[in-house]
Amino acid sequence: MNLKELWIGDQLRIKGTTITGTFEGSESNNIAIVKINHELKKFNDDQLELVENNEDFVPDISDITNPEIKSRNKIRLDHSIDLHIESLNPSIANLGPERILTFQLKAIEEFVSSHKVLGSDYLIIIHGKGEGVLRQHVHELLNLKYKVKIYRLTNNEGATEVWL
Repeated sequence: MNLKELWIGDQLRIKGTTITGTFEGSESNNIAIVKINHELKKFNDDQLELVENNEDFVPDISDITNPEIKSRNKIRLDHSIDLHIESLNPSIANLGPERILTFQLKAIEEFVSSHKVLGSDYLIIIHGKGEGVLRQHVHELLNLKYKVKIYRLTNNEGATEVWL
């Protein structure tokens, strides 16, 4: 991607994920400055792709995965996610359980996909103890969609450790 051809405000996506943001400028050495969830992040130009006008732009939920630059050459993602709705998005806590579950499942898909793309090998998913509905959905996703190497319950069955 040639950063000099981009306009401020162009929509960009981290390659291989659904994390999107707005182009805010560039630095030397092909470093793009991208606003993701009201925070400025730095990415190498080869980590990004332009969201074309004919694509549907989907706002990111990157605040869940907290991408940050560890060095100019590598993106580091937080290795854990708390799926309690009070942590993810308190503003939707009053919606019905089905809508909350849909939001939580989208968050976990975004989280695991981002980690797989960036080569992470270990994750912690905090789903809570409760009745086990969310835990069951998380485990189904891990088995069917992501085919992880192994996972196990931890923290008195309130979280799942995952090895990709």
